Order: sequence, then structure tokens, then C-alpha cells
Amino acid sequence: MDSLASPSRPASRVSGRVSGANAPGNEERRESGRTSFFPSASLGQTQGASLAEGEHAVGSSLEQGDGRDPARMQDENFANIFVHFLQTFQHEEEEEDEADGGRLAPSAIADLPEEIAEAYYMRAMARLIRESHGNRTLVVRLEHVESWQPQGAPVQDAGMRLAEHIRRNYIRIRSRLQESFQLLMEKLAAQMNAPQFSYFLQVVGAQKYVHEIGNIRCNMLGSLLSIRGQVTRTTDVRPELLKAAFKCLECGTIEPDVEQQFKYTQ
Repeated sequence: MDSLASPSRPASRVSGRVSGANAPGNEERRESGRTSFFPSASLGQTQGASLAEGEHAVGSSLEQGDGRDPARMQDENFANIFVHFLQTFQHEEEEEDEADGGRLAPSAIADLPEEIAEAYYMRAMARLIRESHGNRTLVVRLEHVESWQPQGAPVQDAGMRLAEHIRRNYIRIRSRLQESFQLLMEKLAAQMNAPQFSYFLQVVGAQKYVHEIGNIRCNMLGSLLSIRGQVTRTTDVRPELLKAAFKCLECGTIEPDVEQQFKYTQ
């Protein structure tokens, strides 16, 4: 996006994702439902790794020199914690829509197990499964992650730390979050005797981390934030290649699902 600030017109607000790490921190707290830190096994769920366990695993890998990428291990642990957030987060604001899909009527959740009916995002996921002919995207608000306060967590501010890791490393971790979310959706669909589909995860709510266009720096690459400025010229939106399949011209072998890093990558 090309943009220039103009003093003659009020600045309009646009938001986007750029990549990296050092946006201002946020100390604002909101109340949320308090739940047990360890998930139930009703969906055949893997126990959510604690933040302390995740840090210990990364530290042990460095000490032993076992060749595993510490950043990747950390992302996997945080992805497990994110799944536990989806399974247990309870939202107390009754007027807010269920994950932007409208509130569920009592009759719509009457036949759902208690652990699903009580969890804000699990109810939204059940809606996606029952209405799979339409929208298949779950919208997760970053402020909900920040306000999450699981009981029994071995560290303080578990929700804030999870949200901060997602925000600072969004480009790097989003594929992990998507994979974990898809697995959870498949387990939930199997429990509901519903057909399997591909679903998508969208994290929003970086409005508190607002930067002027002129203040965007390279160290923000990979992070999730909002940009404020005035758009004076726009260009066509081009599709982004996320995965590609390649065919060998000699033997005809097809190599599917090759991830693309914002450019053509074989």
C-alpha cells in the first residue's frame, strides 16, 4: 500500500499485518471467565502444555544440543496452549456476539456437552460445523486471549504471555495455530457426527497496537499490529501463494503442499 499523509484531510484508519516484534506493550486487563488450566479429555484432547513446561523444553533442547529448532518447539508449545484457550475460555459479556457470528439461541446448544456449551469459542466452532455450507472461518479476538486467566496455571498472566507471543511472532506461528485449530475442529466434528471440512482461523484485535505509517520499522516484520494513515493511492490486491504443488518433468512425480514464503519457492 502506498500512502502519503496530507494535512488538508483527516486521516482515515486502515489496519494490516506487517512483520516482527517490538510493538508497545499493553497493560490493560479485562475480566474473563476463570477455568481450570488443564483441559478435559472428552474430545480426546492432548493436554495443553503449560508455559513453564514449554520454556523448560526449549531450554533442555539448547543444553542437550539435540538439533531441534528452539523457536519451532516454542511455537508448538504455544499452539497447544492456544488450543486449551479455545477449549476453556468463557466470556462474561452477554451482549457480545459469539465470535462475530451472532449469539446462539439456548435451543442451539441444548444438545451440546457441557464443556462445549460453556466455552465461548467451542460454541462458535460448533456453529461453524452445523453451518458448514456458509462461513468456515473462526475469528479469535486478541483481547480475549489477553484476558484469559486459567486457574492452576504455573505462571502468572498466562493469557497475556500467549497473546504477546502470537502478536510478536504472528507470521511464524500462524501455520501452527491453523494446524492445531483444524485438528480440534475435526475431533469436534467427529463427536457431533458431522462431515469433515477445512476450516480457517483468523486472529484480530491489534487496534491497541497502532503505528503511524511513517513509524513502521524492519523490526516489526512478522508481528500483528494496526497501521494508521491516509491512503492517497491504491493498487490492485493480488492473491498470495501459500502452498503449491510441483511436478517433475522427467519422472512425473508430484510434490504437493510446498509452503511459499511470500515468493515463488520450490
